[in-house]
Amino acid sequence: MLVRFELSNYKNFKDPVVIDFGNVGGYQFNADCIKDGIISKMLVYGKNGTGKTNLGKAVLDIASMCAPGYFESRETEYLLNTDAEENVIRFDYRFRFGQTLLQYSYSKDEKGLCQTEVLHMDGAKIYDFDYTNNWYWHGNLELIDAQTIVVERFLEERAKNDGDLDAMPLAFLRWLFANAVFTEESAMEQFRRFVNSMRYIEVSGPDKAAAGLDPAVRRRVFLQSMQAEQLQAFSEFLQAMGAECELERIQLPDGISRIYFNKKKLIPFLETASAGILALLDLYQRIVTKMQKSAFLYLDGFDAFLHYDAAEKCFQYLKEQNPGCQIVLTTHNTHLMTNRLTRPDCVCILTGDGRLQPLNKMASKELREGHNLEKLYLSGEFE
Repeated sequence: MLVRFELSNYKNFKDPVVIDFGNVGGYQFNADCIKDGIISKMLVYGKNGTGKTNLGKAVLDIASMCAPGYFESRETEYLLNTDAEENVIRFDYRFRFGQTLLQYSYSKDEKGLCQTEVLHMDGAKIYDFDYTNNWYWHGNLELIDAQTIVVERFLEERAKNDGDLDAMPLAFLRWLFANAVFTEESAMEQFRRFVNSMRYIEVSGPDKAAAGLDPAVRRRVFLQSMQAEQLQAFSEFLQAMGAECELERIQLPDGISRIYFNKKKLIPFLETASAGILALLDLYQRIVTKMQKSAFLYLDGFDAFLHYDAAEKCFQYLKEQNPGCQIVLTTHNTHLMTNRLTRPDCVCILTGDGRLQPLNKMASKELREGHNLEKLYLSGEFE
């Protein structure tokens, strides 16, 4: 799991901003927000313009160091903070897999090109590369069972793409994942799987997977692709959100199947569903179906189109259905700021000066289960 993330000189974040998932308080309630001593379900609040979206994109930047093809879909301009005193953006990730701690740090220039990268395991430096000065140290590759890797071959391959923004010069971590053979139980293999299954979803933003598709067509295609058990799961999701309905697939004489509300009289689903039900369908397609394959999910504005009661039900559903997935959800909905759903160490506020702090570290008094967090927030307790 991701234990800690630190970022500096990125977009609106000049000074370091930290997401500390290991900063767990001593609360005994809502233990489903914690997994193995690490925060697994976090709510992030912040006024418009504080950088909640930027922070989510930054956390997922590590995918550009590991996954082929990821960079091409990312913006490559205006990454560097305009007031930065140095011309590099710094990223630092700390993971824990079993008892092993991995720290991966790197820096990029204003165009998103990697300048340096360093990997530590349990405090021991594995490698340290400085691409700007052509300095490379890799004296402990045997600690991750990668001693057979020929670094010179990596450097030759990287040089082929040097200066080609479309091709993007390779990161050594990506080379390791592609060429080293790690056992299933090794920390490096768990690291590779975790990073490859990290996702960022801007719920109110465009769905890149459905680019160019009319919403009605996209919904119809999605529903038609569902197997019986998947349709049942979607029906149960709607019920969990407070919609009293059951769905049924009917095969028509022309061979095409359609989804109906299962009532005394069958009613076509897509043609009669309310705007709220269709919003839940879109939410289910973009979030819930991806969660089973995700180890980490940053959901930006997850409840943008939901009634406050539906948002509460959705948060509870995500916790119950995905206990193993580490989830960060950004929201403006103070109704979710309650000890019935979460706890003070799992609710953070991103301030205008780039600080991210949990409520229990911002309050002037000790927060307990009986406190009304929303009321305290609205009264200015955490300012």
